[in-house]
Amino acid sequence: MWYSVVIGCLVLVGIGLVSSRSPYLAGVLAHIPVKTVLAIWVLYSSGGDVHESFSGMVSGIIATMCLVLFVFAMLRIDGVGIFPAIAGGIAVWTLVVYANSWLG
Repeated sequence: MWYSVVIGCLVLVGIGLVSSRSPYLAGVLAHIPVKTVLAIWVLYSSGGDVHESFSGMVSGIIATMCLVLFVFAMLRIDGVGIFPAIAGGIAVWTLVVYANSWLG
């Protein structure tokens, strides 16, 4: 699916161009659901278990929200840099995904 890579690159370029003028719009562009729509289409057309796939997507959405909130909170603390904040956010994302899969 080469076109998802092209669309992703265009979205990243768009975020870079817009970020200095409108940080809010850059944040919205960062969450364009291109991959989600493509994944739903592929899962539906493959005839797989769509309900289980949607459950996994919801788990990923919850984990991503936790990552964003964690990074935001860490960056509000003086002296915390972007790399430790993102590393901690990825750890939180991993824990949330693991907990969701473990809890069922």
